[in-house]
Amino acid sequence: MPFPSSTIIHPNFEDKLTRLFRQTAAVQQSTDTTDEYGDITQSWTAVSGLSAVAAQVARVGGSSKRYLPEFIQEVATHQVTFPEAYAQITPKMRIVVGSNTYEIMYIHVDSQSATTSCYVRETST
Repeated sequence: MPFPSSTIIHPNFEDKLTRLFRQTAAVQQSTDTTDEYGDITQSWTAVSGLSAVAAQVARVGGSSKRYLPEFIQEVATHQVTFPEAYAQITPKMRIVVGSNTYEIMYIHVDSQSATTSCYVRETST
């Protein structure tokens, strides 16, 4: 996560920041294919540049849900945060961390474009 040379930061800041994002996530998008009988098969592939990104996964609860739209508050189980702004992530994608798969419900890029938070619903373990 390189910073512009004009940015003043502590020399160890990037090292300390990577300690917060200890997990590796893959952001995936689906492709639907139709066979000769009209049956649709959905397959998932990693989004280019997002197949192994640093992430932090946390359960969502209590006050952290307060700022989410009401319908998202009801279904979001986790928050997956990335240490960069990823504008290409959409709610039609999913996030895989280890053996856990998360459906993206809501995406927030912070005002400094420094992090991307995805509020997700766990779909499998």
